[in-house]
Order: sequence, then structure tokens, then C-alpha cells
Amino acid sequence: MTKRIDYAAISPEAIKILHQQEAYLRHQFQQSDTVPVRTWELVKLRVSQINQCAFCIDMHSKDALSMGETAERIYGLSAWRDMPMYSDAERAALAGRNESPRASRLMRRPTNTPWMVSGRKVW
Repeated sequence: MTKRIDYAAISPEAIKILHQQEAYLRHQFQQSDTVPVRTWELVKLRVSQINQCAFCIDMHSKDALSMGETAERIYGLSAWRDMPMYSDAERAALAGRNESPRASRLMRRPTNTPWMVSGRKVW
């Protein structure tokens, strides 16, 4: 496995803000009548699959399972368009996210290229 950047060590304030944003959004989705938090978790998992982030896929899969999501729906997510187990609302949420991360995927660095911050190698 390729070693990744320790974002918390490099930018703890940014990670703090990210966690605050996550808590805020979770609260909003828990209050939503149209997009439940389980659907939001499926969307985060799908974006992680598209971005090929192993850490995030693992994290969001576990989170979805803890919310009562089934293993079948989690491993079927990569082919959600052809799977009958997703509702129309879930399909709409997944379709909205399916294309947006592709730009970031095109800009990903090669795995053997170190990241530099302030002139020092951090990975």
C-alpha cells in the first residue's frame, strides 16, 4: 500500500474545519425529509469509489453498515445504475455525484511522486 499524507499533522486546522463541516452536514441530513443520512453516506461512498480512495471507501462502507445499510447495497454501489435495489431518490442523488469528482481524478498525482509543502517532502 502506498503511504499517504498525514493531513492532520500537516494542517490540523483544516482537518478541524472538515470535521465541523461533516458534523453540520450530518445534522442537516438527519433533519431532512427528502435525503436521509443513509443516502448521503451512499453518495460519499460512491464519490470515494470514483476517486479511488481506499481509506475513504473503508470508512464510508463501515459508516453505512453501522447505519443499517446492507452489504449487498454497498458492494453493488459501483454498478448502481444496473442494480434494482436503489430507489429513484437514491438514483437521483448518485447521478448528481457520479460525474463531479472526475475532474479531481484527472488531476491526481502519480503515486510515485512525492508531495512538497514549503519546499520539503511530506510524502
